[in-house]
Amino acid sequence: MKYKMKSSTGLRKYLLAVSIMLMVFVVENYASLLQPVVTMKGKIIDKETNLGVNAKIIIYDTEGKVKFRTKASGSNNGEYFISGLKPESEYKMKIIPEAGYLEAMNELIIPKADEYKEIINNYGMYKIDNLLNLDLSDGIFAENMGVFKNGIDSRLDDFIHSIKKSNNIVLINYYDELKSKKLIKERIKAIKDYLIYSGINIEKIRIIHKKQFKEISYNDKK
Repeated sequence: MKYKMKSSTGLRKYLLAVSIMLMVFVVENYASLLQPVVTMKGKIIDKETNLGVNAKIIIYDTEGKVKFRTKASGSNNGEYFISGLKPESEYKMKIIPEAGYLEAMNELIIPKADEYKEIINNYGMYKIDNLLNLDLSDGIFAENMGVFKNGIDSRLDDFIHSIKKSNNIVLINYYDELKSKKLIKERIKAIKDYLIYSGINIEKIRIIHKKQFKEISYNDKK
């Protein structure tokens, strides 16, 4: 008899604990349902022609977890739509366009919202065949150093002249043969500094891994 009473008391405590957990879960989720909804829409377009581009779009939270996936249809002017973004939150938006374009990664900072809010963001994609290449390992640097060889300025100046004549984007690219990350950063900085000093807009400079031909780092505007 005593055993049954203890067992019954334990069961009641267990059920009470489960009930409390369920109540907390319901309250937390109910509160999240009451939060304003932020949606974002816009177009993924060719940077030069403004025509729609087919693309996959992935939204990540600050921990790198996938939160949303959607697509942009080139036949529908490249339009996309994302709903459920949280106010005052930060995300990363990866755009994977159709073949022939560079991928892009953008920071998203969602503003405060006390009611339903709609954000419009359009993104221009760069065609790979509209790009000019400058390789970190093609002989313009002193051996194992992040400084240019003597007399190399004229070669870079010819390159800069061709950039200024067009709307092309500058690709600073490298191979796996450059093992030193420190050396890579030094050479990238040297080239970027020289291009900017020569009047090239920093928005036209991209850094890629040549083997994969995918953009891996966006401009550091600091």
